[in-house]
Parts: sequence; C-alpha cells; structure tokens
Amino acid sequence: MPSLNPCAIAGLVLFVVGLALGAVFDHWLMSGEVQSLKKDQALALAAAESGRADAEVKYRQLEDQLRTELTQVKDDAKRQTDRMLADAADARATADSLRQQVARVTNRCAASAAATAATGGAPATNAGDMLADVLGSMEAEGRAMAEEAERRGIAGRACEQAYNSAFHQMQAH
Repeated sequence: MPSLNPCAIAGLVLFVVGLALGAVFDHWLMSGEVQSLKKDQALALAAAESGRADAEVKYRQLEDQLRTELTQVKDDAKRQTDRMLADAADARATADSLRQQVARVTNRCAASAAATAATGGAPATNAGDMLADVLGSMEAEGRAMAEEAERRGIAGRACEQAYNSAFHQMQAH
C-alpha cells in the first residue's frame, strides 16, 4: 500500500475544510441576500398597499363629492320645477279671469245681436263667440307649450350642470 504524504493529507484536509467554509460562507451570504430581498419586498408591498389605500380614500371622497353635487343639481331642478308649476297655476288663474271677461263681452255681443234682431235689423254674425273660442284655444295651447318648454329647459340645465360638475371633478383628480 502506498504511503500517503502528510503534506498531501494536510492539503486534502485543508481543501475539504475550505470547501466546507466556502459553503457555509456562501450559505450565510445567500441567507443575508434572501433576507434583504424579503425586506425589500415587504417594504414595496407596504408602499403599494399604502398607495392603494390612499387612492381608495381619494376615490371615495370624489364619489361623495359628486354624489353631493348631483343631489344639489337634482334638488335645484325640483325647486325650479315646483316654481314653474306655481307660476303655471298663477297663469291658469289669470287665464280663467280673462275667459270670464271674454264671456262677459260675448254675452254683451249676444245681447246686442238679439236686440238688433228684435228690432228687425239684419242678424250679425256672433264675432264675440268666435273671438272667445280663438282666444281660449290660443291660451290653452300657449300654456301647454310654455309648461313643456320650461320643463325641458329645467331638465337640460340640470343635465348640463351635472355633466359640468362631474367633468370638472374628474379633471381635478
């Protein structure tokens, strides 16, 4: 059996010890890097979560602000519609008064026509009746058109106001 040289054995032992120390050092180094990577990842996740939470808070605030503004627009439109309906009721009352005056004029015209016919004169066409019919029809149609135009105007302004409010809020954020 060949004899082993003590230097060779020492070299072999040093080589094995060096490999073991290298492996331990490499493991220690890798473990530090892994820990560093885990720490960096945890920080990045925390920052992302914080950013998400901040964005959610801002979105909720924007949503609440838009809801409040749209409610105000709706309430304003309701008040305008109520005011328009009250004005329309006043206009109807005025129209009723005018109809009563036209009826009085029509009755006078009819009485005058009856008196003319009783004295043997030529019967006149009843212009008062025709005037009353024309004025009544014009007033009713005019009132209906005015109410519809006012409703559409209120709805259009409310829609425009809601759009502008939402548009400006989105541009601000």
